[in-house]
Amino acid sequence: MKTTGKVRGETIEATLNFVKETYGKKGLENLYKHLSERTIKLLKQMIGLAFYDYEILFTITKLICDLFGQKAPVFAREIGKYSAKYGFKTFF
Repeated sequence: MKTTGKVRGETIEATLNFVKETYGKKGLENLYKHLSERTIKLLKQMIGLAFYDYEILFTITKLICDLFGQKAPVFAREIGKYSAKYGFKTFF
């Protein structure tokens, strides 16, 4: 599937924070084990207000669903809900 567009770094950060809060440090470490070195390097340099390719968020969300959510689309919605709340808290 070809994905296009841009997302703010804070959206990606919220997705990673969802894993950390839900599955702890071990869950986040497990996620990172499955990411490419290029993606990990990018995540370490990420700036919240900068824009990044949507492909990064798509890849991470899909991987989270595969690892923790039994590939359920409903689980992706839970990540989205969390991200929206996270973004709202950091915005205001």
